[in-house]
Amino acid sequence: MSSEGIGPIKSVTISTPNIELATRAYCELLGFSVVDSGTIEASDSLALVAPKTVGNQWTRVQAGNPQLGSILFVSGNYQPPETFRTLGWAAIEILVSDVDALVAQCTESPFEVLVPPISVGSGSVLRAAQLRGPSGEGVYLTQVDSNPAGFSLPQGEHAVAGIFIVVLAASHLENSRNLLENRFALRRVTDHHLPIRILNRAFDLPAQTLHRISSLHLAGNCVIETDQYPVNAEIRQRSDGDLPSGISVVTVYAPEIRESEFLLLPDGAILELTPK
Repeated sequence: MSSEGIGPIKSVTISTPNIELATRAYCELLGFSVVDSGTIEASDSLALVAPKTVGNQWTRVQAGNPQLGSILFVSGNYQPPETFRTLGWAAIEILVSDVDALVAQCTESPFEVLVPPISVGSGSVLRAAQLRGPSGEGVYLTQVDSNPAGFSLPQGEHAVAGIFIVVLAASHLENSRNLLENRFALRRVTDHHLPIRILNRAFDLPAQTLHRISSLHLAGNCVIETDQYPVNAEIRQRSDGDLPSGISVVTVYAPEIRESEFLLLPDGAILELTPK
């Protein structure tokens, strides 16, 4: 086990059939900016886990806080997943200062608002909305007014700061969480049952159906949240040598490695560890 916790989140890779649309949507509607672009080379770390991506176009976009996660879009012949219905990396959670204003901008856009802004958390210290992104990715827009009990989260000093939480959809929550806890020095913050609105909507379940959810704190005020998905959730499509569709890779900093490593989690999720 690493003696130090991994984190913060460096980036999230999203496989997209329309890289121009995805890039434009995040930049024009959510305030991200393009910081780099190119084509995947055989020497790139991503080619180690997905050699079929070599030659594919990529674009990286970053929001206002460079200490929080960016998005790497990778183009290809990907079929967008059914949002919040498949296993693996289900959603990115983006820190924002005014979720209501941002959601208002996203109506009739490449983002589909699935659950409008609502106050959540103990004491309603968070306000969040859930959307479907242009490549089928789940997107949480979250406003942090103060830290929920047990958490140390970044504050929204920018209109859109960046990715600070990733959501892992698990067929067996403990299997996925234990793999992370057994290898890294991560602090477990929560393990409880909640009526997750977006899951109940996605799976056509009664509104008060409870789902198990557990959160692991990373360094840099970031979090991996693992959600126990219903039994009829399916593993996302992935061709041999290629990336899964939608959110395919989460990249986090790791203090004790010298070159990038990939950890294959249950249910097809890919975690990349990269040197600080």
